[in-house]
Amino acid sequence: MHYVKKTAEGICIKDESGTRTLKKGFVQYINERLIEQLSTFDGRMRAVKTLTQRMRHVPIVIDEGCCLYLTESLRSPHAIGINIHAVLSIRRDMHGCAEVWFKDLTVLKTACDYEALTQKHARTAVFLRTLARAMQESVFTKTARMDFIGDV
Repeated sequence: MHYVKKTAEGICIKDESGTRTLKKGFVQYINERLIEQLSTFDGRMRAVKTLTQRMRHVPIVIDEGCCLYLTESLRSPHAIGINIHAVLSIRRDMHGCAEVWFKDLTVLKTACDYEALTQKHARTAVFLRTLARAMQESVFTKTARMDFIGDV
C-alpha cells in the first residue's frame, strides 16, 4: 500500500494494483488490516507506545511492509496515511507544499507543508529503528530469561 486518504465518500487507497475508494472510515479500514495480524488499532497503538516510550506522533504499524505516518491529525477530514516503505522521495512544489513520489513513480500532491512532511518522514524512520531495537531487546531478554529458568 502507498497511502490511505480520507475523502467525502470514505477512503481512497493507492497500492500496486491501482487506486480504489471504499465506503469505510480510516480507523475501520486500519482495524480490518490489523485483524489479519491478530491485533486492533487501539491495541497496536498501546503496544507500540509501551515498547518505544513515545506518546505523541506515533506512526501506525500494520506489518513489516506497512507503516503509516499521517499528514494531519487522524480527526482531520484531509488526513492521509503515507506508507514510509513505499516512498521514493518528497519534493517541494512551487507553492511550498509537499509532493510524495512513490517507488512506482506515482505522485501524491498534498496540501501539507514540505518541511513539516519531511520532518514527519524522518521522525518515522527514527521511530522504526527505535522500534526494531526495542523489539530485539525484548526478544533477547525473554530468551535470556527462558534460558535462565530452564537451567533451574
